[in-house]
Amino acid sequence: RAVASAHPPLLQLMGTINSLDQIKASHVRHVHLDRFYRGDVVLIGDAAHAMDPNLGQGANAALVDAAVLASELSRRDRRSDALAAYDLRRRDAVQLVQADARRVAALSHFTYGRMVRNNLVRVGYRHLGPRLALRTQQVDLVGLAAELRDLGR
Repeated sequence: RAVASAHPPLLQLMGTINSLDQIKASHVRHVHLDRFYRGDVVLIGDAAHAMDPNLGQGANAALVDAAVLASELSRRDRRSDALAAYDLRRRDAVQLVQADARRVAALSHFTYGRMVRNNLVRVGYRHLGPRLALRTQQVDLVGLAAELRDLGR
C-alpha cells in the first residue's frame, strides 16, 4: 500500500500478487572491468560497473560517468586520449564504491548486520561527513559542474 500510494497505477498490479512466489527477485551481477573502454567503444553506468544497490549509487555513478566522459571528450583532440582520461578518472573511484556496496550488502544478510549497517550509515555520515560524501559521490561535483559549464563556451 505504501508503494502504491506513491505511484497509484501500482495499486491494481499489487492487488494481483497472492504469494511471494509471484515476485521475481534478481541477483545482483557484479561487473568489474580492467578498463571502461576498448577502441572507440566506451561503457558507462551498469555496463561498466554494476554494483549492489545498497548505497544508492548506481544512477549517480552513471550520471557522473556521462559528465566526465563529456568533459574529457571536449578537452582533448584525440578521442583515444579522452577515453583513457575518462577511464583514469572513473575506474578506481567507482570500484571503491562497488567494494563499499559489496561490504554493506554482506552485512545486510544478517539481522544484526542490518542493525550495524543502519547505525554505521547514521553515525558515519555525522562524523565522517565531507570525506564520506566525496567517497560515495566519487568526484568533486562542484568541480565537475564547472567543467560542464565550460563545455557551453
